[in-house]
Amino acid sequence: GTNEFCKQQWTQENNGQLTLGVTLGASSLAGLVAAATTTPLDRIKTYLQTQQLSPACLLTPAGNSPEACPLQAGSSSSTTTAATKPIVADWKQAAMRIYKTEGMVGFFRGMTPRILSHTPAVAISWTTYEAAKRYLTTFAEE
Repeated sequence: GTNEFCKQQWTQENNGQLTLGVTLGASSLAGLVAAATTTPLDRIKTYLQTQQLSPACLLTPAGNSPEACPLQAGSSSSTTTAATKPIVADWKQAAMRIYKTEGMVGFFRGMTPRILSHTPAVAISWTTYEAAKRYLTTFAEE
């Protein structure tokens, strides 16, 4: 969507020539838009994936005592299986937890690093694709 739209608009201004600069600019903008708009979904995914990094019993107020959380006392008994259950089971619960604890801004936490990493990656990928396509098309016509 964004990449094709930008290429179409910018090549009209450049006599229909798809230059390296147009391809790089359009793909960079497309990567930026994609990274920014999918950040809330990525935030929910990351929340679901990282919630078990800390045992659940340590995350509850009662988990401050060794009796309530055997993991805190350094116990390795089999009674700790309940502590490894996910706190949040699905994306809806994760979204509600993020919203309740951080507000709407919580869905966009980490957006800047995401944009900074995805934008050049998408630009390199699409520019390489367009250059290879142009080369192969020229090679096939000869």
